[in-house]
Amino acid sequence: MPAPAFQIDRRIASRLLQLRRAIQRYAVLQSLALAGLWCLVFYWLFGLVDYLPVWMGMPELPVGVRGAMRLVLVAGAVGWLLMLGLRRLVVPWSESSLALLFERRFPELQSRVITVVEAAARFGRQRPEELPDDRRQRLELIQQEAAERIERTDVQDLMHWRPVVWQWRLLGIGLGLSLLVSLWQPSWVGLWTKRLFALDSTAWPRMTRLRWEGFEVDVPRFAGEAASKTLIAPENGRVALGLGQSATLRAAADLTAPQVPENCSISYRSSSGLRGR
Repeated sequence: MPAPAFQIDRRIASRLLQLRRAIQRYAVLQSLALAGLWCLVFYWLFGLVDYLPVWMGMPELPVGVRGAMRLVLVAGAVGWLLMLGLRRLVVPWSESSLALLFERRFPELQSRVITVVEAAARFGRQRPEELPDDRRQRLELIQQEAAERIERTDVQDLMHWRPVVWQWRLLGIGLGLSLLVSLWQPSWVGLWTKRLFALDSTAWPRMTRLRWEGFEVDVPRFAGEAASKTLIAPENGRVALGLGQSATLRAAADLTAPQVPENCSISYRSSSGLRGR
């Protein structure tokens, strides 16, 4: 196969290849850093959201909410990897685009690199006899000057690495703090990890453990019978009492819990919507 009428000098082609690889490295490193930061931030944020109702003495979040949290965390990380990483890797960077980056950053090239690249794209498929000698000589002279000048450039001057460096620093700080918290509260971190990723139903440990046994009500008695009481146990967390009926709440506290309360406040709501304490 005959040689093309005009082709890019290896020194110029090498610089363009270095820039293409630097852009790909930038995309991979930035997408990994942002995906890691996303996972760290939302892992701890969702952990606090899941634990907050328990800390306030309220019921725990349902498994569906934790499933939505897991979806947001995973989808966000995958989105960063696809949007910044894979998309930039699959986008073809043409020699013309790379040459323009060099020209804008290094004015001393004086459009010689882009001229060489466009000439190679135009005459690269032609036979040598199809390119006039005077034009070939002018292009070779321009290419020689472009190759000498582009060799004096540094590809790293085209890359703005500061944002990526700071993103990786923040990720390192976040991982370090996460490690310290994991060493300080291993049981908390382990339980939250299972509740988030495995949607485990294990309840958060509580400082006080109370058990509602039911309502004690008077049993109607006939003449001559002794007064007696009966305990109505709750069903699905509800107890049905007659209108105006008096009852005594029976509850028990676990004496082995970290804290045993001396007094408890009970909040209730009637079927008519009346609330009280």
